[in-house]
Amino acid sequence: MISLVFVSLLFFQCQEEQKPHDCIDQSKINDYGACYDIFAPVCGCDGNTYSNDCYAQNAGVLSFTQGACSEKN
Repeated sequence: MISLVFVSLLFFQCQEEQKPHDCIDQSKINDYGACYDIFAPVCGCDGNTYSNDCYAQNAGVLSFTQGACSEKN
């Protein structure tokens, strides 16, 4: 019985949606990082659209997908 409860809790923990603050690494934020000005939007895991992957990485975003966030909906 205890193992069933444990497995259930583990399952629900894995299903938890990633929160925006969980996908930003504060130590990777670089306000002075130089980025190229080519518009190739990416959607960050925080739900924000960045001009390109460089801007997302300088914002400390840990994962992103190609395309603007509004295009994903």
